[in-house]
Amino acid sequence: YLDPMLSLVSLAAALKTNRTYLSASIHSCYNQNFSDFINTLRIRYALELMENSGKDVNIKDVAMQSGYNHVQSFYRHFSEIMEMTSRTWLSRQVSQ
Repeated sequence: YLDPMLSLVSLAAALKTNRTYLSASIHSCYNQNFSDFINTLRIRYALELMENSGKDVNIKDVAMQSGYNHVQSFYRHFSEIMEMTSRTWLSRQVSQ
C-alpha cells in the first residue's frame, strides 16, 4: 500500500487473481472499495509516522512516505478519514 503506483489491477496480478474477485473480497471483508481501503491503510501509516516524529513533522515527507504522489491528495484523504486536518491532529498530539 506504500507504493504510489499500486492499483487494483497490479495487486490482482501480484496475487495471481482477477481484479473483480479482489475487489469483491476487499468489499466483503472491509466494506470499502479498493481506493478507500488503500487510503485508510496509508493514513494509518501516516499517523504512525507523525506520532514518531514529534513536533518536527514535515507533512509533505509523511505524505510521500505513506504512498501519496501529491500532498493535496494526502490532505484530502486525511481529512475524510480522520475528520480533521493533519495540522489539527498534530496540534492535539503535541498538547497531550
